Amino acid sequence: LSYNSDNYQLSLSNGGGTTTINQIIAFRAGIAASVNLTNNTAVDLVFDQVSGVYYNDGSFYNPTSGSFQVPFNGIYSFSVSINLPTNSSLIIEVGGATYETLIGPTNNSSGIFKESITMKLNKNDIVNVAVLQTNGYLIPYNFSGYFSGYRVN
Repeated sequence: LSYNSDNYQLSLSNGGGTTTINQIIAFRAGIAASVNLTNNTAVDLVFDQVSGVYYNDGSFYNPTSGSFQVPFNGIYSFSVSINLPTNSSLIIEVGGATYETLIGPTNNSSGIFKESITMKLNKNDIVNVAVLQTNGYLIPYNFSGYFSGYRVN
């Protein structure tokens, strides 16, 4: 019996075979970008930084689209820390639809906000973070912060 911690494979000698166990599913992605926010329309955020203090263990987070694709049925935990404009809300989406409003509306205040959520998800669900602003006009806004998540069970 042997275990390779680099690829999470458990092997039995003498023809016993190999199986993958305990794959790490975790990411922490950063954002530092200007995003155009349309009035009263949820706009998905792309946290495209996944190196340095950020990581993407298991590669289930897509830094090009800002989406996390659920690899296995289970319980997942997500956290967001981000600056938000006045009169806006931060939404977590599953499959492009609002799952829950995490923050807001910010009611005539802006600043850095933090929130977390635990969710029961199914394999291949797609999780995104979006911002909904209701200032009445299109605004470019400079976001900074991070989106992170991991499989609990």
